[in-house]
Amino acid sequence: MGGTYAGNAVSCAAALATLEVFEEEKLLENAVTRGKQLKEGLSKVSRRFPVKEIRGTGLMVALEFNEEAPYGTAFRVAAKLIDHGMLLLTCSIFETLRFAPPLVVSASDVNKAVQKIDNVFQDVFGATKAQ
Repeated sequence: MGGTYAGNAVSCAAALATLEVFEEEKLLENAVTRGKQLKEGLSKVSRRFPVKEIRGTGLMVALEFNEEAPYGTAFRVAAKLIDHGMLLLTCSIFETLRFAPPLVVSASDVNKAVQKIDNVFQDVFGATKAQ
């Protein structure tokens, strides 16, 4: 028995297999740990730049620039990060960057991402405040 919005044996098996992978590979724990690492890294970088807020849960993190950052700053940062091999989305009506790395992201990858953000911020904003 099935229907457009009803479950079927194949989709139920796929859902159960997905849940098993989440448990076996500890993807939720990794998301929490790497998300904390990402927010801490961004917080250290943001002290030197016009950042209003870093917010989020797990690996879904947003960085919002404050009113000192001119219109289009988030887009400029996202565009320059492409040259560094990193894709970010801008979001909201404010100058905001959205981070959504894969659930399997490593500590090393998060460190590399934070370093790339720091480098691009220095490029976009020029001279920085004292650390």
